[in-house]
Amino acid sequence: MTLQPIHRFPTHNLKVGNQHQWDLPKLWAEMLTGMKMAADMGCQPISIGCDTWGVDYGLLDAAGNLLEGRNPVCYRDERTAAPFAELQAPGGGGRGPEIFRRTGTASMVFNTLYQLAAEARTEPHRLAATSRLLFMPDLLHHMLCGSMVSELSIASTSQLLAAGTWDWDRDLAASLGIPPDILPPLVNPGTVLGTLLPEVAAQTGLPQSTRIVTPAGHDTGSAVVAVPFTSEEIGCGVYISSGTWSLMGTESAVPIINEATRAGGYTNEIGHSRRYRLQKNIMGLWLVQEVRRDLESKGTIVDYPALTRQAAAAPPLRSLVNPDDATFFTPGDMLGKITRFCQTTDQPVPTTPGEFVRACLESLALAYRQTLLGLEEIVGRELGAIYVVGGGCRNELLNQMTADACGRIVLAGPAEATALGNAIAQAIAAGELSGLGAARAVSRASEESKVFTPTDAAVWRSAYSRYLKLV
Repeated sequence: MTLQPIHRFPTHNLKVGNQHQWDLPKLWAEMLTGMKMAADMGCQPISIGCDTWGVDYGLLDAAGNLLEGRNPVCYRDERTAAPFAELQAPGGGGRGPEIFRRTGTASMVFNTLYQLAAEARTEPHRLAATSRLLFMPDLLHHMLCGSMVSELSIASTSQLLAAGTWDWDRDLAASLGIPPDILPPLVNPGTVLGTLLPEVAAQTGLPQSTRIVTPAGHDTGSAVVAVPFTSEEIGCGVYISSGTWSLMGTESAVPIINEATRAGGYTNEIGHSRRYRLQKNIMGLWLVQEVRRDLESKGTIVDYPALTRQAAAAPPLRSLVNPDDATFFTPGDMLGKITRFCQTTDQPVPTTPGEFVRACLESLALAYRQTLLGLEEIVGRELGAIYVVGGGCRNELLNQMTADACGRIVLAGPAEATALGNAIAQAIAAGELSGLGAARAVSRASEESKVFTPTDAAVWRSAYSRYLKLV
């Protein structure tokens, strides 16, 4: 399968008052632009499908419009802090263990559950006026064809699905003040949702007969469809979907719900063909993105390849951070945050852009080692090679560090795994491919993986001992 990018655009969020929101009209306008460009090129698509980041949503009224015209709130908004702290209170005061047992989903401050719990506290009138909740890819599909359903993989990011049942935990929702009837019907990846609305067809020049097919709506779910595993045995290898976030995990036939999974911060999400993804969210290349943004704000303009070259030339394993420290979650002042982390942990403070970036990349590689060891403990066996997909797989320095830190062969690619997995799911729905096995054969044929072999095992074992003291 050959991919041809037609239109790329950034997905910035806006600060509206004291709230971080997504600029949905801008996203929609850019989508229409891309579709019109495709039509102008003579494209006659069989189908269109959307995937996005997880957890975020829009609230719709009975007419199918966003409530009060307000944009969906960004998961990095701070409104979830209070309900999260209360529900996760240690010492028996919170409901964290119970919620994990019910859903199999790791408790993270940005989960839909805590976003909705925040709305129930501060804006209950909005939930009372809501006819339907739609997650971001479901909302875009609604705008394309009028559908009002949710796809399973994106729904499974919410922490509102009952584990192993393919349905909502309505009692859990009600106990938190979330009206259960706003939760949409659920469909499998690959479901045909309808055809292009007449007004969208007119705006873009695409045929109204174009089908809208939901892929795995969570971008990680789509990316894992395209992981070029060489065996169809479930759980044969490990994937890292590498981008702003790093999602690291393995496939499982059933959700794995026990104390080791909960305590380690692992989650059970649903993928294509109703396979589970036992995985962990790691802060990812957000750290490097924020370092670059901070440098630009101070007048130092440097692109990512140059930053990576400078990191490669910096002294190795000098300063380490905990990538998942809450300090690093919010935007802004990343250089200052890393500086303060190193000062409080009695480590040398990075002084050059390359040293800052190297600290981020080495720490990420060590986080991958910790996650790999946790996965193996949970599944009770040694896992195979690590497949790195997504935009982050282009960072060869990080790929080599990952191989070194984990002591495993790393296979990097495809870089456009999410788009490829999305297209493959649509091809399966069209009858062009027979299923997941055929899909992964297509992925292997579409882009050759680059192999990274581990070195310096003793050095990285020593670094890992230092890292564990920081986390």
